[in-house]
Amino acid sequence: MTSITKTVTINVLSDDNGSFVCQISPSVDQPSDEIRCCGQSEEHAIAIA
Repeated sequence: MTSITKTVTINVLSDDNGSFVCQISPSVDQPSDEIRCCGQSEEHAIAIA
C-alpha cells in the first residue's frame, strides 16, 4: 500500500459581511491552487472546505 502525505495551510478570516472565509493552500512544493469557502462561523467555513 502506498502512502501519500501532503501539507496544507488553513486560514480562517472574517469578512466585512460578518461571514468567515476559510482559505486552504498547499505547501510550497505543490501547485498554487487555493480553496476558499465561506461559512457562518469559523467551524462552518472549515466544515464546508
